[in-house]
Amino acid sequence: MTAPPFFAYAHRLIPREPGSKDNLGPFVNVVTWILLITSALAVLTRLITKRALRRTIDIDDVFVIAALVGILFASYPSL
Repeated sequence: MTAPPFFAYAHRLIPREPGSKDNLGPFVNVVTWILLITSALAVLTRLITKRALRRTIDIDDVFVIAALVGILFASYPSL
């Protein structure tokens, strides 16, 4: 008898009823949006400060903006 692969145990579904104490969806959604808004404000502050001091936007700023846009697209299903 062979044991099933590890991922067979890691990806089993957990039944949760809407409104039950085991349903963490709304809590995770709120935490996700709070952290997303906080990171967006940090990026905006960084860009405004760099623009005011040096008047240039560098390649590292482009990567930060791309990461923020990626996070926005990744969190889109939770709208």
